[in-house]
Amino acid sequence: MLVRDLGLIEYGEGLRIQEASRDELITGTGREILLVFEHPQVITVGRALGSKSEVFGTKIPIFEVSRGGRATLHLPGQVVVYPILNLSQRGKDLHAYMRLLEEAVINTCQDFRIDAGRCEGKTGVWVGGERKIASLGIAVKKWVSYHGVALNITSDLKVFTNISPCGFEPTVMTSVERELGDGYKKTWAITPSVLFKDVKQRLVENLLESLGAF
Repeated sequence: MLVRDLGLIEYGEGLRIQEASRDELITGTGREILLVFEHPQVITVGRALGSKSEVFGTKIPIFEVSRGGRATLHLPGQVVVYPILNLSQRGKDLHAYMRLLEEAVINTCQDFRIDAGRCEGKTGVWVGGERKIASLGIAVKKWVSYHGVALNITSDLKVFTNISPCGFEPTVMTSVERELGDGYKKTWAITPSVLFKDVKQRLVENLLESLGAF
């Protein structure tokens, strides 16, 4: 599977690349690919009823998108991965696909000694059942997936006060950097830039491993 990491890229351009990659796979002119981005500050609003009401007065750009889910925020320090996959060759099971994305994030957090997991009745990946470290939202066209998962690594969590993320209080949001144990930080003398690079790499590796068996 191809991996294309374009680094920091405006959301609109990233969406254009997603949709072009999706359409190429649908028509048989493209391949399955993981698109790996980081976005400047942007709010995206999914198809769920009431999503627009979750955005407060802000000058941050807002995109209404075709994914499931509610309002979420992308910003520097957060890695977003958009798998463009042919799900018709993978059982056409959206529930299993969502669980796979969650599992890859959970395994990535565990690689950094963070005890993350699922929380019944709540989307995304959580730490301690109370702090949300990753958001998920997918869309499918002719059984080709797009949109995906966003993992907070070194994000400025104060920016989340501009929205009610997926209907929750902004204070539920956390990051790898916040949850990382002091022992780990001291042992590895890790900097935010190195942490971002390392976590991004492990997330991609875990996704590729999980998808290879899907």
